[in-house]
Amino acid sequence: MKNINLFLLIVVLTAATSNIAVCQYNTILIHSKTNYYSNYCNPSKTVLYNGYFNVPILNCNLLYTNSSFTYSDIFATGNDDSLYIDSRKLNEALKPYNTFIANTDQELLGAGFRVKNTFISIALRQKLDFSFAFQKELIDFFVSGNSAYLDKPLIVNDVDVDLSCYYEFAVGIQQQISKKFSIGLRPKLLLGVANLSLDNFYLRIETTPDDYSLRVDEKLNIKSSVSDFKDIANSLDLGLLNFLGVYNNIGIAMDLGFSYDFNESFGLSASAIDIGRISWRNNATQYRSFIADSGYYIENGSIFFRGIDIMSYNNEEGMFDVQGLADSLLSLVSVDTMALRSYKTNILPKLMVEAYYDINEHHRFSLLLRGSFVDEELVRPYVSLAYVGNYWDVLEVIGAVAYEYGIVDFGLGLSVKLKSFRLYAATNNIHGFAISNTRNLNVTFGIGFNFGSYTPNSL
Repeated sequence: MKNINLFLLIVVLTAATSNIAVCQYNTILIHSKTNYYSNYCNPSKTVLYNGYFNVPILNCNLLYTNSSFTYSDIFATGNDDSLYIDSRKLNEALKPYNTFIANTDQELLGAGFRVKNTFISIALRQKLDFSFAFQKELIDFFVSGNSAYLDKPLIVNDVDVDLSCYYEFAVGIQQQISKKFSIGLRPKLLLGVANLSLDNFYLRIETTPDDYSLRVDEKLNIKSSVSDFKDIANSLDLGLLNFLGVYNNIGIAMDLGFSYDFNESFGLSASAIDIGRISWRNNATQYRSFIADSGYYIENGSIFFRGIDIMSYNNEEGMFDVQGLADSLLSLVSVDTMALRSYKTNILPKLMVEAYYDINEHHRFSLLLRGSFVDEELVRPYVSLAYVGNYWDVLEVIGAVAYEYGIVDFGLGLSVKLKSFRLYAATNNIHGFAISNTRNLNVTFGIGFNFGSYTPNSL
């Protein structure tokens, strides 16, 4: 049962994350001139107010993206309206290296205040980061079969999975050095709730041409801070005060940025976001797999697999015995469990560079370059060109066109300010809500209050 629980743990955590975790910084807000949330994408961005506070819970950023396929690339409808997996379309959609990223970022507390030319902000947020990076061959073998690997073995050695749930307490400092130049930093204390990570994965499958039996060599290395399968729900229950009980999983991170206005019309800013890591101590455990001693299937540490009679797993009621099949497959592999003092994981860092041109004080064009990193590799190059318009000191409109993963997306942001009250919503991908044909889905929204006004010209 320990082996089964381990693999079920991976499946359930991945599935749960895919369903509820659609969030990260919505980078369309970095284009904003008046919304103080642009400071979250770059801590050097000038906050044009003397103070603000947000309504707890109601400020959230959501993001889901993958580099390769959409729902319609996987599923198709037959002549009888039945749904089936179209393996050919999926195989064509996959790239040599594929990434899947999902994030949630909900603010539990957010406020800021100004001291002369220094703006200080505080925030308590709960985050969930999930990343899955894999070679095309990992999916291709199971979808298309082993016919393509008769003359050469299947080798998969580049698969990384990381799921992290944590709280973030941040203090941001934005300093106006001169009318043209400002800097910012945001140190963060990270309090981990749960983590599961997979690395150093290796799978080699060699097909014997004579009888098509399979020789399998594999290595699986998983680290987890979840003690047992039944604890998953409790670990993902990020209640408002739960962070007080997870102080053993401590990490630190930093946001850095600068902004420079060359003249009254043109400026440049850059930032590095979420540079840091968490040390996991609670229930820190490592799982390593090895080939079980299962008789004639085993030789020199490899499995010789000659297939399984699938029909034998149909019971008397005609129902397929999924658990029985899983037990048969898992019996070939055993897992060593070792308690760890601790282990460390990185959070997902982002780099952003923005150039902006003001036509006048109410209208701006902005160009953004952004990249995200998975396993220290740049996997999400992103380019966005936006128009920002401010009307009647009430409405800010952001319209953006972005290029990512070979796809052109259109983004829209709206912010309404009535005296001190502010309501905003934005998405990087308007047509992302057509779920069946999108690789990206993103939305951010929030309610807050801002007070007073500030301009660097007062320096």
